[in-house]
Amino acid sequence: MSESVSTPDPSLLSINTATVRQQWRLPDIVSGCAALGIRGIAPWRDQVAETGLKEAAQRIRDAGLFVSGYCRGGMFPAIDGAGRRAARDDNRRAVDEALTVAARCLVLVVGGLPKDGEGRIASKDLAGARSMVRDGVGDLLEYSRSAGMPLAIEPLHPMYAADRACINTMAQANDLCDELGDDGLGIAVDVYHVWWDRELKDQIERAGDKRLLAFHFCDWLGPTRAPAIVARTKWKFFRRTIGGSATRSRSCAPASTAIRRSASASDRRKSDEGRTAATRFRPATLLRAAFRRPPCTRTQPRTKAGATMSRSPAIAAANADRRPPTCVHARP
Repeated sequence: MSESVSTPDPSLLSINTATVRQQWRLPDIVSGCAALGIRGIAPWRDQVAETGLKEAAQRIRDAGLFVSGYCRGGMFPAIDGAGRRAARDDNRRAVDEALTVAARCLVLVVGGLPKDGEGRIASKDLAGARSMVRDGVGDLLEYSRSAGMPLAIEPLHPMYAADRACINTMAQANDLCDELGDDGLGIAVDVYHVWWDRELKDQIERAGDKRLLAFHFCDWLGPTRAPAIVARTKWKFFRRTIGGSATRSRSCAPASTAIRRSASASDRRKSDEGRTAATRFRPATLLRAAFRRPPCTRTQPRTKAGATMSRSPAIAAANADRRPPTCVHARP
């Protein structure tokens, strides 16, 4: 039995200009939205800068459009104080720009792991990055509150935790609002990024009308292609997480590396016990093998036959092309 759905209020519809950035420049997007009866717009800073801040604001006003949000502020983490101060100054400029275009909020993509001056990830400290985000949002909040510009934290899919946003769930965003106070601070809910979260409904209700400053809806099209984000993480962290004891001399490597090498070797032979490669190289087996790497030593222990010793066939396959004294996580 179908339920009747009320006709949505067209005045609530706004288009994010990133949706059509490949087809139109900002002036074309403004005139196109006006012609199609779309009354709202959420412009990006680079598009506004290309047009000119004052001209963009004037075109939006002349077309009778409202600005549902301004994209974007954020990117708070940095490897040093100079980088964090640069982020602070840039975010204050973003607040000023949002005021000029009369935006209803400034959307924050908070940033991922700290980067150096050349944009390269310089630390794998995720907890530290989230601490920088908390401090950065708190500092910006003082400025934005005095200016009257609400800030909207946008949680991004965990796949983007390393390079774009280490706030990845509604719960994390709500916790941040609880800690800093939700006077002038809320959340931009993007369905593309949070649809998978089993706590989504509860967290939206927790946020309530006061905190829900923007709601982005779109399709998740499978398979979604995204840049591969493979972080080399300290062995100690994984051993602690899975409840084992840490071994200081253990090496570390991306699980995908061990899986790829082991899977390649499995295509060439079957196990000594007669089981098929598909059985021996199950994902769970390979992941366990990836976190049981041999010590990083200049000379690998060898059997009487001269083959490298290892704790499992999967590790032996993963180490087949390793030449001492190169460590698996060493770079050329």
